Amino acid sequence: MRLALQPCQRAQGALAHCMQMRRSTVVGANGSSVRDGIRTSYGTFLRRLQDPVIAAIERRLAIWTHLNVTHQEDMQVSAC
Repeated sequence: MRLALQPCQRAQGALAHCMQMRRSTVVGANGSSVRDGIRTSYGTFLRRLQDPVIAAIERRLAIWTHLNVTHQEDMQVSAC
């Protein structure tokens, strides 16, 4: 599922999660992750139920999708 949410700066309590974002990488010649100028986005994964902010977002998603929280996966957050 792909959702476009408001910027983290506007979401109460979510700024700390944006601070965890790291520069995206590509797979290098030897199979390792390397930075490349073609990939300029930043991203992070947020573990399920990792804190009250994420738990609240997951509860809202569960209501919206009619899927139980236990059926959700970790969230991937990306920013350009």
